[in-house]
Amino acid sequence: MDMYFVHLEACPTVGSQEFGQVGGANVDIYVQAGGLVEATQKAIAYLNARLWVVTAELAALKMTPERIASMDAIGKSLFHRAESEGLFSFSIAWPVKDRDVDLAELRPLRDEDKSSPTQH
Repeated sequence: MDMYFVHLEACPTVGSQEFGQVGGANVDIYVQAGGLVEATQKAIAYLNARLWVVTAELAALKMTPERIASMDAIGKSLFHRAESEGLFSFSIAWPVKDRDVDLAELRPLRDEDKSSPTQH
């Protein structure tokens, strides 16, 4: 299996922990899969399992040695975490509509990371 990068736009639904706190997010997911279609399906299923709905599929690409080499240190760290775990996601969230005085916040969507929403 190869590693893929999937970039999605999504928003939390009523049952999710983030509902009412986050209006939506650009979600980047590194995932091991057999192809682009499978990678996108796995990424969407991952978000759906956390009660998020995908509102746009923005990009999906296979991670090549050249792409990996061009990543900065943080990107490489996230990529290597995905290699060891099979999937890793991170997001940049925006506020709930009509609450535009809030700041956007980087939040992991992994179950084990929920205790500290601002930890990177």
